[in-house]
Amino acid sequence: MTRPVIHYTRCPAVPTISALAEAWGTLRTEFAQETAADFVFQSVGFSPKTEYSYDERFWLRNAGHAPAIWKKSHGVDCKVVGLAFLEGRYPVLSLHSSGVAAPQDLKGRRLAVFHNPDSPFDLMIAQQLKIYQTTLATVGLSLEDVELVRLPRTFSPQGGRDGFLLSGFRSALAALEEGVVDVVTAPSHLMAVSTPA
Repeated sequence: MTRPVIHYTRCPAVPTISALAEAWGTLRTEFAQETAADFVFQSVGFSPKTEYSYDERFWLRNAGHAPAIWKKSHGVDCKVVGLAFLEGRYPVLSLHSSGVAAPQDLKGRRLAVFHNPDSPFDLMIAQQLKIYQTTLATVGLSLEDVELVRLPRTFSPQGGRDGFLLSGFRSALAALEEGVVDVVTAPSHLMAVSTPA
């Protein structure tokens, strides 16, 4: 009888304890003597895949809950078994000349939302909308009070994680400088590596 394979994957963009354990080999060591199943460890981004073969039926995914909810809505038999909170800075950025200095100044403004037009699900859209929504709510505003401008994301010829995440943010920054939008946002780890010294 073929032993089942349990696939353990994690989001490459989020620093978690399990990510460190996987990187240091601790998870591999922990399950090295397991005889009931084989374990495959991978650090991969979101996949739009919704159909799985028999030998792919066991998955453990350490990442954001939004992709799991999207997949479940498309018929994938999956469960969210735990949630963790990741603290971080999520700045809303504008040029000084725009006159946007506080959340109340966002009313009627053009807010950049960069996205991947080639993917049926784009986690970065969900993240950006949540940042905007939270910021606007602090002054009694909502997404209905602003204009969302979708900017297609292009990928770096080199590919890789940096090309995937940073290209969208850089396109949003370019749109800000060109006057196409008034505001951009992104997780702080993207801003730190995208802003020139």
